[in-house]
Amino acid sequence: MTRRAFTLIEVLAAIALLLVLSGSLMSFGAALLDRADWTARTVNDLRACGIVFDRVSTALRTCEVGGGSAGPGVSGDSSSITVLCRSEPGGRSDLARLRLSFDRGAGTLAFAFGDAQDTPAEELLSDRVQSVRIRYYDGRAWRDSFDSRDADALPAAVEVSVWLGAPTTPSNANANANADGFPSREPDRKRLFAIPDAGVGGAST
Repeated sequence: MTRRAFTLIEVLAAIALLLVLSGSLMSFGAALLDRADWTARTVNDLRACGIVFDRVSTALRTCEVGGGSAGPGVSGDSSSITVLCRSEPGGRSDLARLRLSFDRGAGTLAFAFGDAQDTPAEELLSDRVQSVRIRYYDGRAWRDSFDSRDADALPAAVEVSVWLGAPTTPSNANANANADGFPSREPDRKRLFAIPDAGVGGAST
């Protein structure tokens, strides 16, 4: 009994099928690698946010209404906050400056901490931030900006919300956003900081 050989068409069809399967496997593998990389970066971003939130919490527990010539104790707007707090041992002055800032155009979140007499260098926390919202509670209502020197008091609380993702651009600015312009989904990290000396004015400190 003779065995029939494969025809040229069958060989070409088999090769084409193998190429298709190989391409599918490579695409699947690349997608897995991209997903693993995205997950690792997200975990690192969330961990960095957690560490910085702890630093912000510590600073707000030791901040003052006014830092003399260094500026107000707590000041900022919806995308940045600066806190003057007690310096760490060994500092050149009694006050240290902490700053957390978000660049909406670049999608970056940066953190700086150092002596109040200096301009601390910023450290990039993440370049994959879709939005940040910082709010200040003055004891009666939430505000999008605050200056403790002008208010002659510290805010009762500060809330920081961070949404990770692709930076906001003019083409997607209104996509999935609420009436305030912030993402409608829940933030990836959110922390409410209560300030022990809230409501204490400069005259009584």
